[in-house]
Amino acid sequence: MMKAKASIDDIAKAFAVTTRHVRGRLRLAKLPTSLLEALRRDEITLNVAAAYTVSEDTAAQETLFQRLSGTWQADHVEHIKRTLMMDQDRNCDRLGRFVGCDEYEAAGGVIREDLFGEDIYFTDSALLQALAESKLDAIRQDLLSEGWLWAEATLAPMDWQAMECFARTYPQQVEISTEEEERYNALADLT
Repeated sequence: MMKAKASIDDIAKAFAVTTRHVRGRLRLAKLPTSLLEALRRDEITLNVAAAYTVSEDTAAQETLFQRLSGTWQADHVEHIKRTLMMDQDRNCDRLGRFVGCDEYEAAGGVIREDLFGEDIYFTDSALLQALAESKLDAIRQDLLSEGWLWAEATLAPMDWQAMECFARTYPQQVEISTEEEERYNALADLT
C-alpha cells in the first residue's frame, strides 16, 4: 500500500490498527538487510529488531548490529536503544519532564518516539537545555516579583560544596506594635 502512495492513516484504517502500529511496522521494514535476514533466520527476536528502530540511521543500526553480534549484549534491548540514542534526551529524564513535549515541539524541537516501547526522545539536547533554563529563569523571576529579595536557579546538581555557603537562619523574637497585638487578639478571639 505504501508503494501505491497510500497514507499511513489509510493503511491503518484498511487493517483496523492504529497509525502507531503502522509506523512501527514500516520502520521495521526499513531496517538494514542484515538485520532483516537475522530476524528471518531466528538469530534475533522481533523485540531485538524493534529495538533497532529507535533510530532511522541505517548505518548506525548496521554498525551496532555487527559490533554486538556474538556478544552477550546482542539481545539486550535496553542496551541497543541506549547506544543508538546516546545523544538524545528521554522524556523520562529530568529535563524532558520539566520542559514537556508540547513546549519542546512548539519551539521547533523534533521528538522521536520508540514505536515499540514507551520512550520518547528529544533530538535536540541544546534546545531542550535552553528551554529548561528559560523556564527555570521564569520561575525565578516569579519569586522575585512576589517580593523575595534573592532567588537563584540552576540546572546543575547541588552538592555539599555548593550548599555549604548557605547558613541556617533561626527564628528570632521580635517586638510587635500595639496595633499588631490588637489585631492578633481579635483573631485569637475568633477561635
